[in-house]
Amino acid sequence: MRLAVLAVVLSAGACTAPAPTLPGASAPAAAPPPVPTARPPQPRPRPAAPVPKPADPAQTASRPPPAAAVPAIKAGPPPVVAGLTQIELVRLFGPPREARDAAPAKVLAFRDDTCALTVYLYYDTGRADFVALQYEVDGSPARGPAADACLIHLRRDDSN
Repeated sequence: MRLAVLAVVLSAGACTAPAPTLPGASAPAAAPPPVPTARPPQPRPRPAAPVPKPADPAQTASRPPPAAAVPAIKAGPPPVVAGLTQIELVRLFGPPREARDAAPAKVLAFRDDTCALTVYLYYDTGRADFVALQYEVDGSPARGPAADACLIHLRRDDSN
């Protein structure tokens, strides 16, 4: 069997070898030059992106701010304010914009350009500290979705 395979391989190799030329005989015709293989078309480079024109200041004044300038909406329920100490309030909302004494209470105000929270702390003899007993959101003691949204908005991101 091996001998048959070897004979087939050798005979196939002999078929491709050039035949010897005899003196006085013409040379065999030259094989045609190899045909170059077709290369796939190369992708064209994309044109450069157009450079935006400077905006007209009159038009940009009416445009809303870019999305990156809008603060992200914080998730979760509104924080509980009543019963917190001054240290806990600062941890939750950051340093107050205003702190004042209004005997017998201490008043802390937390605000930004969106809303305001005013907290009234009274001395608790059981805890030996001032504790928040009441608060107002945007000047109102009423609770509701707007007050909850303000509390969520004022809450520091790292207080969760």
